[in-house]
Amino acid sequence: MILIHEKDDDGENQSNRQPPPPPEIPAEPELPASLPVPVVLTSTTTSESKRYSHIRRYVRRILRRCRRVILFVLCTMIIGYTLAVKVIPVLCTEYHRYQDDRAVYVPPGIAVDRCADWKSNPVNTEEFFVDMDALLFLAQGKLSIGEIVVRQSENTTWGDRVRVTVQARSTYPNFFEYVRVCQIRSRRVWLKDTGVGVFSVPWLPVDTGRFTVLVEIPVGAEDRLQLPSFRTDMPHFKHTFGNLSRVHFDKITVSTKARPINSEFLSFTEGTLRTSHAPIRGTYNASFDVSLTTSKSFIDVEMQLHRQEPTPSDTRLYRQLWTTSNLKASRGHIRATYDLRSSTPVAEHSRYSIQAETTLGEIDIDFADAPPKHVLCVHAATTFQRARVFLPPHFEGAFTMNSLYPFRTIEDNRESYGVDPLGRNRSRVLWHTYEGPFVRRGAIVRGRIDVIHGEIDLKSTLGSTAIVI
Repeated sequence: MILIHEKDDDGENQSNRQPPPPPEIPAEPELPASLPVPVVLTSTTTSESKRYSHIRRYVRRILRRCRRVILFVLCTMIIGYTLAVKVIPVLCTEYHRYQDDRAVYVPPGIAVDRCADWKSNPVNTEEFFVDMDALLFLAQGKLSIGEIVVRQSENTTWGDRVRVTVQARSTYPNFFEYVRVCQIRSRRVWLKDTGVGVFSVPWLPVDTGRFTVLVEIPVGAEDRLQLPSFRTDMPHFKHTFGNLSRVHFDKITVSTKARPINSEFLSFTEGTLRTSHAPIRGTYNASFDVSLTTSKSFIDVEMQLHRQEPTPSDTRLYRQLWTTSNLKASRGHIRATYDLRSSTPVAEHSRYSIQAETTLGEIDIDFADAPPKHVLCVHAATTFQRARVFLPPHFEGAFTMNSLYPFRTIEDNRESYGVDPLGRNRSRVLWHTYEGPFVRRGAIVRGRIDVIHGEIDLKSTLGSTAIVI
């Protein structure tokens, strides 16, 4: 057998192929003799950004901690307030109600003389006769709520004693088992305080009743009855003073809460009347100092400031003494009309100082009359509202108005009061100047004067001020 092998053309071609020539490498360019030095640009943005990011993280961490602390404090305050005001009193009331605690506590330093023996009637009345040297009236407890009325009486058969009539009303039959109405006196020997106290349990067992305390002061043939002191501390009692034109108190102190104070006419040397969430109204006559204070309500009064002739005991200090009036309120207006009087023959002794302060309320101070020659200082301050003063015709002194520029006004009515009160035919001169956008100063004088005694200072933070001459 003959084998014939055929030669493949592709194989021949592959055997006859030669490897391709290597690629030509381009020649390197000749370097110059001196190479330029490369400039390396160093950037600080990376390091600064790292530093700032570290500060931002630190600030954010502090803010987160502050927020946590603030939230913790707010939550603690809310929980504490809820427990102290809402939860604990209710629990205490329920506990006392369960125990039926009928213990009535008397304030320390007070002695009890005689108490009313009341039955379970809808209306009970009791009379007490107490000395009028130093009158004292107290109220304490959740059930001690009502009104105290003070008036003068023509009955002189009581001698030097005051008749106090206490009336209690309640529809609950066991109400009088939780209250005590007693004649009281001070345990301190050097004090002569005597009066009547209305005391009850410190919790609220039943629906509250109502007490009415009527104080009748006998007025004899004398023109004016002089009483040393009168003091009340009755938080939930409305105070009403009748026409006590023939009674004068050397010192009077009235304290209540959430109840108004009204007076038809009340005369005293030193007086302090204080309440809250209720107004103060009426007519008051003060010869040395008067202070009226309320909160979240208003004051609307007519005030007589009477400067008396000095006694031999205070003659040396009398030039430094003033008849003062302080009116303080919050979230309510103050309206006061003053009648300045003087019984001293020396003109320098007629000194009056008036201060009125409130927030979110207007202040209006007017003067019905004033001595021909006197020294008057008025300070009135409020916020967001108007402070206005009507000056008496005989006023001489400087004034300052603190408020924004467009809200300071002066109303000139000098033509209506052109007569000189001293008969010297002096003209009334007014001058004023601006001191920036917030202050305006000036003065009102008769003719030429070297010393200015009086002063009017009005301030309204975001409101207006006005002076009517």
